[in-house]
Amino acid sequence: MVKRAVNRLSVLFLMLLGVLPQIALLVQSMDCGADRHLWLWLLGAALCLWVCACFHRGLLLGMPASAALLYAASRCFEANPIPQLDDLIDRFSGAYYTSFLYNGSPYQYLHSVEDHSFLLLLIAFLLLAYLSSALTSSGGRRFMSLLGSVPLPAACLAVNGRPPYAPIVAMLLFWALVLAVGDYRDDGSSGKTVFGLTLPLLLLLAGLLRASHPEAYDYDHSEPALPEYIERIGEWLRQRLELGENEYGPALPVTIEVTPEDFIEEDEPLMWESSAGGMDLTEHYDRDMLEKRFFSVKADESGLLYLRAVSYGDYLGTGWDNAPEAPCSSLAFAADALQSVGRERSLTFRMAEKLRHAVVPYYSMLTDTGDAGISGEKQPNRTRFLSWSGSLESLGSSAADEPDYRSFAHEVYTRLPEDTRSVMLTLAAQAGLDPAAPDIVSEIAAYIRSSGEYDIETPPYLSDDYAVCFLTQAHRGYCVHFATAAVAMYRALGIPARITEGFLVYAERDRFTEVKGAQAHAWTEVYRDGLGWIPVEVTGQGGLDPLPEETGEPPTSPTPDESPAETAAPQIQYREESENPVPLPVGVMQEPTEADSQPRDFAARRTMRIVVLLVLVLSALPIWRRLLRTVWRRRLANSDPNRAAVALWRRSQRAARFGGSVPAEIRNCAEKAYFSANGVTAVELLACRALLDRQIETLDSSLSLPKRFLFRYLYGFK
Repeated sequence: MVKRAVNRLSVLFLMLLGVLPQIALLVQSMDCGADRHLWLWLLGAALCLWVCACFHRGLLLGMPASAALLYAASRCFEANPIPQLDDLIDRFSGAYYTSFLYNGSPYQYLHSVEDHSFLLLLIAFLLLAYLSSALTSSGGRRFMSLLGSVPLPAACLAVNGRPPYAPIVAMLLFWALVLAVGDYRDDGSSGKTVFGLTLPLLLLLAGLLRASHPEAYDYDHSEPALPEYIERIGEWLRQRLELGENEYGPALPVTIEVTPEDFIEEDEPLMWESSAGGMDLTEHYDRDMLEKRFFSVKADESGLLYLRAVSYGDYLGTGWDNAPEAPCSSLAFAADALQSVGRERSLTFRMAEKLRHAVVPYYSMLTDTGDAGISGEKQPNRTRFLSWSGSLESLGSSAADEPDYRSFAHEVYTRLPEDTRSVMLTLAAQAGLDPAAPDIVSEIAAYIRSSGEYDIETPPYLSDDYAVCFLTQAHRGYCVHFATAAVAMYRALGIPARITEGFLVYAERDRFTEVKGAQAHAWTEVYRDGLGWIPVEVTGQGGLDPLPEETGEPPTSPTPDESPAETAAPQIQYREESENPVPLPVGVMQEPTEADSQPRDFAARRTMRIVVLLVLVLSALPIWRRLLRTVWRRRLANSDPNRAAVALWRRSQRAARFGGSVPAEIRNCAEKAYFSANGVTAVELLACRALLDRQIETLDSSLSLPKRFLFRYLYGFK
């Protein structure tokens, strides 16, 4: 009874271990909405199907219970699975489109539903039903279980790229246990083997993860990404289709043309972007844009993320004109300076709207860029960028065209109407702002932040000079007003500056974060000679809202009097514990410590290879076992009884190495076959076969777990 109970409980354990990680992978990879009670419903479904599979007449109880559970879930979630399925298929289609078909092209996701809980429950129910049948099968248990647990994780990994660790560890544990345990028998010992191997394998996998720090693994440079493999295979197939011939004659290539315009028909302007392309400050804040979805972004480290879209040029008093044509692109200067010291990070985008300008992080490693922004046609699906926590004082760009651009920036991005310049110089003198001060950039930023109150409801000013009005009369505004005043002040003091529009997002690690109009933001860029454009945050209190309420230990935050050169490294800000709630927009994330150095990347690669090798070995053991059993079965079934008797004695002798001795009848039969002229009869051979089976069965039940593993898989017994 105890053995039977353990076997049945092991089936329930394997069902949960095989299905729950798959659903978790699906939720995280496709950014599906899941109710927090979904996992309780999944546990109930697993129990119902477990009763159906493992108990005599369990169908009489399990099937009605399953039907009742699904009906109750449909009433609880109050959702139609058809729209949820359409939306999930759309998410897979978008991932395929952006990753495999047209890498980097935007895709307009439907986002028709926010919660996919009922659909996820139905998918889990089907997987549980399949695995309950596979895991209780007396034959083909391994193949059927792998068939039901590999396709969905493979699809999720192809989309996600960098998988979450917990579900992957659970899936590796499931596969290892299924491969290590034999076919199911109600009175067998498979349950004891399952529970006996679980803890050692789990500790092994957890230890490998802890020792290797896989979060430091450089996925972008380790091996070609899966889309690149698919593209290579597709190119090879295209060449074969175009050049090869078959029995029906030359192959005819088939071309299917799909363009981004088939999905997205027009470019979407940013929050404050006018129809002519400049920035219009006279328009009311468009509250209808707050809930509009623009894109989703996933980072490799959680943190505050500034995504720049476009910078503007001449100040018009009530707005900003388009940026003038530059002699070269300047966006890569700072990234070039950080090449030798910076640490690579990556971002993944899913576009819901096709924007006029691509959104990219600072210090992006894109090569084909503009000066003020990048065309929305070149929106990357995944981009790499550099982060650096040290000082930039000793760094400089090696770009050959930086000196020419420097002259251009000092000429163009210091232009200002004379009336505006005169007022700004007067205000600067009153505030004691000295253009020759080493920290003048941070002093101006602090002055602007303290000059007004953040108010999203600020109406358009009754003025034709918004920078002057904000600092002398209104003292109220939101990000575009703060940034406008800051750029005017910088330019008046001879510092090249421009206003930049984009998005301010708190991105979560390995999970897509939706970016809406509420995350639109504007800030200031200041040009530093020899380095390029450095972003500076000038918006006052209350204007930076995407920070998380609950976080871990906050890192050291920059103080207001730090210069952009000292704060141009990724930082994370926190609401409650930060001394300065206004971060500088310099990319993403907290920088790693010295322990997170490049050698850890190699350690992670080595550990990943060890894990893969371990899985391959565990996968090869059943094949080795089956091969041995097939060889011995043929030897024992030899048409010559004498040879079969000798092979039977050798098999018994190998089994005796694990304990006991060779039965006397088997030894006598082998001696008779070898020395006697009469040979062995068929009856004697059958009797010895029965003795060998009994010997193997007795040894298998008496061996410890490690010896039983060797007994079964290394020597092919049982």
